[in-house]
Amino acid sequence: NYRTIASPKARGIAGMSMGGYGALRLGLKYPELFGVISAVAPSITEKLSDEPEIRTGETFFGDQDYFEATGPWGIVKSNTAAILKANPAIRILGGSLDGLDTVIKKFNQLLNELGIRYEFIEVEGVGHNYTDILGKRPVEPYLFWEIEFRKVISST
Repeated sequence: NYRTIASPKARGIAGMSMGGYGALRLGLKYPELFGVISAVAPSITEKLSDEPEIRTGETFFGDQDYFEATGPWGIVKSNTAAILKANPAIRILGGSLDGLDTVIKKFNQLLNELGIRYEFIEVEGVGHNYTDILGKRPVEPYLFWEIEFRKVISST
């Protein structure tokens, strides 16, 4: 048993690359559980064919419709009302030299169109590297977490 604050705003989920995909997938699917979501260089491709089959074959079985429906793109569209109601703090970080930069920007555009509040930071001159993305950010990388969780602590 662990002492926790029983509030979604006190629960966060984060990940990098495929972990960023997972953080967005779970955080957006269950916004009533996770009040803080952070994805660093999330691998959120739109097409299953953009991912190597060795990484996706046993999960999506070559089914593009299933890939779309169960991934961040489909979830954010189908779960917009719940996301807007829960209003989680969402942060997406990426590198300007990352091969995923175009798709990440497109996902950000979708969030904008849906009216979902989020923060996007693109770190210039950085590729798909967690240490570089966090280390070369203009603002201390963990300040996001401190700010969001301090809100919870101050309200309890």
